Parts: sequence; C-alpha cells; structure tokens
Amino acid sequence: MPLNRAERISLHKKQERLQVKTGAPSVSDLQEGVPVLRATADGLAEYVRYNNKLYSSNYNAISTRGEVEGKHWIYDVYSAHSTTFDATTGFIPWSGQSMANQATLSTDGPYGLLAPYNGEVVRIIFRSNEVIADASTAVKFELYEAQDGTEDPTGSIGTFLNLVLDLGADDIHYVFDVRNHLTGSNAMAKGNLYQLKFTGPESDHGDLLVTTVVKWDINS
Repeated sequence: MPLNRAERISLHKKQERLQVKTGAPSVSDLQEGVPVLRATADGLAEYVRYNNKLYSSNYNAISTRGEVEGKHWIYDVYSAHSTTFDATTGFIPWSGQSMANQATLSTDGPYGLLAPYNGEVVRIIFRSNEVIADASTAVKFELYEAQDGTEDPTGSIGTFLNLVLDLGADDIHYVFDVRNHLTGSNAMAKGNLYQLKFTGPESDHGDLLVTTVVKWDINS
C-alpha cells in the first residue's frame, strides 16, 4: 500500500540530514534533548543537552574491513609485590611476581615490562608496611626505557609524583593520577622495554605493593 501524504512527510523528517559543524558546543548552544554532530580535534562527536548539562560521545571511523580506525584504548592493570624492599630506592618486579626489589637496572624478566602496543602510564596506587612519614624526602616513581637494540634501560624518561608524603601510619595506601604529577614522559612505545623505579624516605619499606594502570592503543 502506498504511503499517504502525512506518512511521506513523517518519513522525510526522520531522514533529514544532520549538519556537522566545527568545534564543541556550549550548553546554551543546544536545545534540550536534541543531538548535534560536531567535528572536533578528537574526531567526530555527538553532543546532547540533558537536564541543562552537556553530554558527548565520540565516533570511531570504521575501515572497509569493519575495523575501528585511529586510536582505540584498552586499560591493563599490573600488580607488583616487593617482598623485602630494604632500601630507599629500587626497581619493582613489574611482571607481577612476588620478589625482592632490585637495586640496579637489568633486563631480568620479573622487573621489565615489554610494551605490546603504544601506551601511557595513567594511574598508580601503592602501600608500604612501613610508615611513610618523612618530612623532607619525596616519594617518587621513575619510568626507565630500553629501545630496540639496547639491552638495559639507560635512564629515566619520566618522573611521577615526586611529593613529600606523611601517611601517618604503616599499611596506608596512596593513589594518584600520573598525568597530574608528571615531569618528562609517561609514554610507552610498542616493543620497548620498561622498568619502574620507586624511591621513598625509609631505609626499609618492608612489603611494598604497587599497582599500575596502563592504557594501550590496540591499533598501534
């Protein structure tokens, strides 16, 4: 049965083309519940105003093979346990094994992380079973890198946190966003080897637990 005039008008309205403007909108630019498309520095995004707040969702380009193009992030969690961290500084067993810290750089498996993709260290949480309460010595983490053709990491490429802490007691956790406490780089390149160094105020931190969150671009 052919469509009547009202049905044709209704169908036409549903198929109206959305205009894609440039730049992110403000709340005042939008009508409540009416989505818009914008071309931004991060790609194509949809924005909608709801309860006088602005919400957004980014679109991913799809290749002819049906795969997502551009960066596509996943998050991995790495938990390290130094059983006897009997020094002010050392490298943690980043692979997740429970073992003592290591004072020097080495490609020994338990202490190195071989990057499967390009990525970034984004979050660290740690706790020591010895109190961290020194008023002058900063707690910091450093990221060391060995590129292809280099056996051992040769130096720090980034420092995370670097802050004097008074946690008041032992077995107290501390969590921070690396991107807010960063000097240098937190980036990791596919195929390179990385090690994470901890420095704290105590000569013996006992059991040291460190959990690291890394985001990987699986299209790299």
